[in-house]
Amino acid sequence: GAQFLQKFRNLFLLAWRAWSFARGYRYRVVLGFLSMTGAYGSILRMLWFHRFIAMNFEPHSLFMKEMGVWGPRSLKYRVIRFFERRTMAVADDLIAPASAVIDHVRSHPHRCAIHLQGVTIDVRKSQRDPEMRRTMRAQLGFEDATVLLYVGKFGGIYYSAGEYMEFIRRSCLADPRVHHLLITFPDQIALIRS
Repeated sequence: GAQFLQKFRNLFLLAWRAWSFARGYRYRVVLGFLSMTGAYGSILRMLWFHRFIAMNFEPHSLFMKEMGVWGPRSLKYRVIRFFERRTMAVADDLIAPASAVIDHVRSHPHRCAIHLQGVTIDVRKSQRDPEMRRTMRAQLGFEDATVLLYVGKFGGIYYSAGEYMEFIRRSCLADPRVHHLLITFPDQIALIRS
């Protein structure tokens, strides 16, 4: 409830400030990074901007539904899904971080040019290298361990630090060979330690 009122307030302020900033330019482009700013961008596109680019677009509503965080009839799911579809429908260019996202966009009505731009993985450089695997496992003391890697942050649409720490605790109890490797931002370390 309160979050939606905040989002509408944010939308009003965004529209006002975007127009105040951009009105002196002849050609105006709005860049929406990720799904929520893509939603805002889809609204700005129809107001005063000539072009709308949705960058790093991902269907977060599907992720939240599949993880059981949002129900298919929940207001959050329906609103975010609506704006994700709107983004696909009105963007001039959509930059997707994975081929699965491109397949998702193509399965819905869209008018945008779709571009693939991976943001985290260089596939050629990330090819399996058995010798490097042995070397890295030896350096980290993971020779015979099952290693679970988590890359990202905690909270928001992602797991809370507490939920993930509980997952670590349970998986280590279930199998002592399991080790966890976390790569995250420095400010997230305090969440992990608390």
